[in-house]
Amino acid sequence: MSVPQRKVVLAASAVIFEGGSVLLVERAHPPAAGYWSFPGGHICAGEAPQAAAIREVREETGLEPEILGCFCEREIESLGPDGSRSTTYQLSVFAGVIRAGAVPVAASDAAQARFVPFAELEQYRLTSGAEDVIRSAWTYLYDEVLQAGLRCGER
Repeated sequence: MSVPQRKVVLAASAVIFEGGSVLLVERAHPPAAGYWSFPGGHICAGEAPQAAAIREVREETGLEPEILGCFCEREIESLGPDGSRSTTYQLSVFAGVIRAGAVPVAASDAAQARFVPFAELEQYRLTSGAEDVIRSAWTYLYDEVLQAGLRCGER
């Protein structure tokens, strides 16, 4: 008996901050329809992961983010209709910022898009692990990237 091959998809997403808020989109299509998460999706052939993350933010929200780095790689399993693992997403997750006052407009596969204050995250039906990713992105962005930049600028 042969074991069915799982599909592997390279993908990128971006955790974008504006002040004390994070950019979230409500997914319009399965497998995460109705859940809130970060803009993201597949990486096109020949496309760099960071370029894919920027493209996905643009397509899903109309915004142009400033990406400051890739802070983690994740592997996400998607289940098929029979409950078996059908697709593995190898995800590059980027952190970035957006100019103050930018207003996202949902498009592409996003039903809604908005900046959500950290204190309101528990009011949203987030994809599995999203809140931990937000915390990790915040730590990466502000503790490692921006503070390192400030230290370099002080010399």
